[in-house]
Amino acid sequence: MGANQAACDFGFVPGGTENWNGSAGSAPARVPGPAAGRGEASSRHTSEMLEAQIKRIASALHDDAGQLLALIQIRLAEALDRLPDRDACSFDEVHALLGQLETQLRRFSHELRPTILDDYGLGPAIEFLGEGFCQRTGVRVGFTFRLEARLGSAAELALYRVIQEALINTGKHARATQVQIRIRSAGERVRCVIQDNGTGFDPGARGKRGLGLIGMRERVEGLGGELAVRSRPGRGTSLVVTLPRSSA
Repeated sequence: MGANQAACDFGFVPGGTENWNGSAGSAPARVPGPAAGRGEASSRHTSEMLEAQIKRIASALHDDAGQLLALIQIRLAEALDRLPDRDACSFDEVHALLGQLETQLRRFSHELRPTILDDYGLGPAIEFLGEGFCQRTGVRVGFTFRLEARLGSAAELALYRVIQEALINTGKHARATQVQIRIRSAGERVRCVIQDNGTGFDPGARGKRGLGLIGMRERVEGLGGELAVRSRPGRGTSLVVTLPRSSA
């Protein structure tokens, strides 16, 4: 295990119930008015535009940058073949680093546009995301997943993006040593909690975190869901997301 690696606990439980922060089905009913409906449509349109941009960036990373790195490795190997063995050995580390860079770029491209989410569902996609975060930061990640069936595609993507942004914020700001991600059914809705043991912050303060939270909230509310932030300086941070299961 490398210096930046830590243990990751991914627990997949296909069924059953679990009580934490309220029982299943305890979330209050939400009846949006006309203005709320227009706001949700606008937020959803913005999210769709962002996803299109992310898809283009991910494709450029995977295809264009990946092909360029592969070509560099081929040219380097050809050049090394013309060098004496004692000189070529000094480039072994460069060749290995290029290989690591290619692997990281491919992982980043898959995290940006997670085909694993489309093919296998939310649980495996979050496992992939958490493992990458764990390897890069050394922060321990625990994951509990309690859903009996797949969600609507928009709900799965929204939860993936919220968790992704939450992990980014944790890595940048929280100085945490562990993160817990818990997803379960709550009646006709799904509930997700992302909790870290970091430094915490004032949710009402402006700053880069505030901008990230605004984006997460818009994405969630665009699907008729809700996002709550619970944090205090020195006490860690919890994000609680509820979404309709059927968001398509």
